[in-house]
Amino acid sequence: MVDLPHQLSSPMPILKRLLSKNLSFTPPPAVTRTAGRSLQRQHRLCDVEVAQLVADYVAGQTVSQLSHSYDLNRCTVIGHLQRHGVHQPRNVRKLTDEQVAEAAGLYAAGHSLATIGSKLGVHAGTVRRELAAAGTIIRRRNGW
Repeated sequence: MVDLPHQLSSPMPILKRLLSKNLSFTPPPAVTRTAGRSLQRQHRLCDVEVAQLVADYVAGQTVSQLSHSYDLNRCTVIGHLQRHGVHQPRNVRKLTDEQVAEAAGLYAAGHSLATIGSKLGVHAGTVRRELAAAGTIIRRRNGW
């Protein structure tokens, strides 16, 4: 029977064997950044900048506009606004009532949601949502 715990308890025989083989140790290559990749930059706002951000939001700027102008993530902007008690999700309609009526007429004439969306400058899903909210029955897609 082999006494494994005793043989494995002392690393010296293994180290002596490795050193006797004249193994040369070469460190791994240094880690370098590839071109085009940069490390994440933390941009922290001071109290004055946060107050200005809140004032800009109250004045009517959207979260997307604020995140772009202050060079922040949308979630960071929303967090600042929620901490100051001013963030109210704005459900801004992309289409006016007249545009929805026009879209309903085009849809009844046989145009696709994508065609109507490109004509009105919005996504086909937006057209579908607005038409469904207006009570229009949405056709099944071709092939379904």
